Amino acid sequence: MTKSFLIALAALTTPSCATDQCGRPPVTNPTRGEVTTESRGEQTITLSSIPAVQDIAGLVVSASAFDPDQSGFDEARWRRLWATARPVVATDPMISAWSYSPWLEGSFATGEGSYSFAIFLGGLGTLTTPSGQTGYFLVDAASGAQE
Repeated sequence: MTKSFLIALAALTTPSCATDQCGRPPVTNPTRGEVTTESRGEQTITLSSIPAVQDIAGLVVSASAFDPDQSGFDEARWRRLWATARPVVATDPMISAWSYSPWLEGSFATGEGSYSFAIFLGGLGTLTTPSGQTGYFLVDAASGAQE
């Protein structure tokens, strides 16, 4: 399993649009100031921020059927992984090019409400906000690797 995990990390070195410089005009949601676009057939937003680790409670994490042997994946390991999360612009071409092999999924709550997430092999993930909007983020998958 380690070899396939390290191969997936190579995708993180692919250049991407950290800001909206991809040539596609985003649509700004005037009430939230978030960028919305159609990605992979779904309406997505550019997350304005990622919930801070210290604000997260009620964490539930489950491994995917693809990678069920996550017995060593405890809350401390997830929090180290989540601390590296950064929003991805909704128009980033990386979103369309990513191989969506599931790794982890789950939910948590903050003072703003309940969130759900999925993290794919290599570190790209989706986060659904309490309002039901979905955006993308990227984590440093190596920080969630077994120690």
